[in-house]
Amino acid sequence: ASTGDWRMVGGELEVIAELASIGVPWQMICGRRDGLTPPHHVENLAAQLPPRTSRYVMFSAEDGHAVDYGHIDLVIGRHSPNEVFPALVEWFAAHPAKGAS
Repeated sequence: ASTGDWRMVGGELEVIAELASIGVPWQMICGRRDGLTPPHHVENLAAQLPPRTSRYVMFSAEDGHAVDYGHIDLVIGRHSPNEVFPALVEWFAAHPAKGAS
């Protein structure tokens, strides 16, 4: 069964199906004004992954953040150190790499 239309390798590799088969936790983040990776694409990907191993976070004023983030804003934006970075640190702390001490 098809899980989407995101294909690579000449159409032979169905990306979302392959990503869903990876057994590690996923955190997907997106900014409301992200023109490089539009929110609807990230939301579609997040909807295909098991909720027990994935989390989707939208960084926007509507979702309680200071601004509507763009792609680069997530990394170097004025509010990133107080809003984006803590969300990433929290996720990594809750999902340590296997074998990490």
